Formats: sequence, structure tokens, C-alpha cells
Amino acid sequence: MFVTLFKIRSYQDLQVLEAIIHRLVSIIKQQMARAEKIVYGFHNKVTLLISLSSADHISSITKLLDSIIKEWNRKDGPPLSAGIGNSYYGVENIRKSYDEAGKALSYLTEQNRPGMIRYGEIGLNRFFLNQKPEEIERFLNEIFSPLWSHKAKKNELEKTLLVYTNSNRSAIQAAEKLHIHINTLYQRLKKIEEALNLSFNNTEDMLKIELACHLKRTFNA
Repeated sequence: MFVTLFKIRSYQDLQVLEAIIHRLVSIIKQQMARAEKIVYGFHNKVTLLISLSSADHISSITKLLDSIIKEWNRKDGPPLSAGIGNSYYGVENIRKSYDEAGKALSYLTEQNRPGMIRYGEIGLNRFFLNQKPEEIERFLNEIFSPLWSHKAKKNELEKTLLVYTNSNRSAIQAAEKLHIHINTLYQRLKKIEEALNLSFNNTEDMLKIELACHLKRTFNA
């Protein structure tokens, strides 16, 4: 069994919201008529519990859920997001799947993104879901603000650092993506080390940099 949580991300009138949730529940029941399920709506969310006879059916079910959400958003309905928990055996694990679905949904909410995501797909980001946005912002400012004040073109060093880490620290790939000579890249990397008072050859320094760049690309995009 596994749980999927749907969320209407914006609404103005509670009576209209009630009608929207009722319509969403009806669509889910109609599209998934053959599935063993429990589905109900409350406020701006719909909870769906699905029981499968085989784990092999998970892929087809998630594809169907994805098509429901895409069709809903395509028809200019209120933006809809959904989080999917992992599948487990036994009713005692329903709560676990429910909590995972909630965390996946929270991730999309933080990203301000419609669509669907499975808990397993958020990867490392699951560790930051309970962090306050201002704490993440403060950490990013501590890392990147020295690059903003450097005597260089606006955001030039920041962009270089993001591209470099996203290229698995391959100088050749990073230089190609930035459309600069590789010697220019090495000069920028040296400036970044000096501005941040760290070394790319230090494991702890690189862990901090990799984490900051990851958060910059996801939570602070």
C-alpha cells in the first residue's frame, strides 16, 4: 500500500474550494475505478490510499496519477501538486507512507511547483524540509555574499562556482559551459578560494560548497 496526497495550492473562496475538491475526488475515482483504494477530501487536500496486489503495478499507477495531475493543470484548474509515499506491506505502515507523501508534497510547496513527486525522488532534500527558509537563506548568504562584493562582473564568480560544482568539478566541462578559456576558469576558481577563504582540495570545504550550491539550485532557485 502507499499514500498519495494532493493539494490545491491556491484558492479564494471556501465554498468554491469545496466544489473543486469534490470534483477532484470524482476524477480520481473515475480514472482509477479498477484500483483498490480509499479516497477522501478535506479542506484543500485529497488523500488517496491505494492497495496493490503486486509491487509491479506501482509504475503504471504512478503514471496514471501523473496523467491526472497534468490534465488537471492543463485545463487551467487551480494549481495542483501531489506527493507520493513509498509502498509498504501491512496496515501498520500506512502512517509511514502518509508522512513520506506529506514531506514530498512539502518539497513541491517550498519549490512553488505544481505536478507530482515521489518521496524517493527528493533525495538529499528530505533533510532540509523542516529547516526554516530564513535559516537556509542565512547559510547561503554566508557562502555566496563574499563573491558578490568581489571586484568582478555581477554574479560572475557565483555562476562560475555553480557551473563548476554542477559539472562534477570538471574544469574542461565547466569552461565549455561558461564559454571561457580554461585558464580563465582557473583564475576565477582561485579568486573564489581567496574570497571564501577555503580550498577546493579540502574535503570539508568542498562538502560545504557542494551543499551550498545544491541548496542554491533547489530551495533558493
